[in-house]
Amino acid sequence: MSEQEQGGTIQFVYANAVQAMAAPFDMQLRFGVNSSGSSGGLAWILQVALSPQLCKVLVVLLQQQLQGYETAFGEIPDLSERIQIEKTGPAPTADAAAPIAPAPPSGPPPSAPQE
Repeated sequence: MSEQEQGGTIQFVYANAVQAMAAPFDMQLRFGVNSSGSSGGLAWILQVALSPQLCKVLVVLLQQQLQGYETAFGEIPDLSERIQIEKTGPAPTADAAAPIAPAPPSGPPPSAPQE
């Protein structure tokens, strides 16, 4: 059955920014366009809620697509340093559109000088 026979249409949306949010019963992906034009800024244009089970399926499908892409066109540069993960609040977010944040210090906190 074609898309038209089902009575729906698929909308194409371009995004160059993404934010992921998790809650106990669903996960949400928010897509946006980050433009550097005269008006500039980030405009969120689409938000999709998925079950955690479907998110796991999506991860597998994306991994397969990325492997195929890299096999055909070469390795995609690692941009993981652009991902900022907020660890406060109940819903952690990964915002690839956020500016690069300095890494938190690792290891135990410095001890106070002893007298």
